Amino acid sequence: MTQELIAFNSFFLKYQKRLIFFAQSFVHDEMVAEDCVIDAITYYWQHREGLTTDVEALNYVLTVLKHKCIDYLRRQERTVLVSDEVESWDLMTRIAGLQEFDPKEIFTKEIMDIIERTLNDMPAKMRTVFIMSRYENKSQNEIAEATGLSVRGVEYNLYH
Repeated sequence: MTQELIAFNSFFLKYQKRLIFFAQSFVHDEMVAEDCVIDAITYYWQHREGLTTDVEALNYVLTVLKHKCIDYLRRQERTVLVSDEVESWDLMTRIAGLQEFDPKEIFTKEIMDIIERTLNDMPAKMRTVFIMSRYENKSQNEIAEATGLSVRGVEYNLYH
């Protein structure tokens, strides 16, 4: 297996279940959801080298997946009989929900929750050093001076 294929498989396996669950919640068909996920990940993988470095892979895949699901639902919408108002309304609601979905908002909140939990689990001194470094943009010398630690002590608290 090539490195490229190994990397693709790793990426796919890491996100597959969550993405299928997401897609299935809109398309209401597991096989269609799986197809949409495979298409979205493959599309990302084929275009990833042309993306800027600030593009987060999962956000990109979710955006592609969102559009794949919308396309599927619109095709379904065309096949629904005009007389079936309930099914038509259901499809329109799912399409509207997907159109409003913004992956950046979800993962930003999720990441912030993880950071907050991690900070709360850190020893007090390590948390203080981390906050001063990452949130207050203080240099290691400034942190050492403010906390009474040596510069090596600051480095230890930041990287261990």
